[in-house]
Amino acid sequence: MAEHRSGRSLWKVDLGAGTTTHDSGLVVTARRCAEGDGYEFTAANLERWQVLLLASMSLTAVTALAKRLVREAAAAYLQALKARH
Repeated sequence: MAEHRSGRSLWKVDLGAGTTTHDSGLVVTARRCAEGDGYEFTAANLERWQVLLLASMSLTAVTALAKRLVREAAAAYLQALKARH
C-alpha cells in the first residue's frame, strides 16, 4: 500500500484492492470503465462518512468537501499507478 500527499491530505492507495483511503476515513473505490480507457471513482462509505462530519460542518460544506476529496483520490490513485510502472 502506498501513501500519497495531496495538499495537506494523506491518502493510502491499495492498487490490489482498487481503493484509496483518506485520513478522514473516506474510502474511494476505483473501477475500470467499460471501454477500458480510464477509471470511475466512487465514494464507498459516503453516507457514514457524511454523518460523522455533519456534527461539525454544514451539509453544503460536507458535500463540497466530498467532491474535492473524490477528485483528490482519483489523482492519488492515478499517481500510484504511474509510479508502479
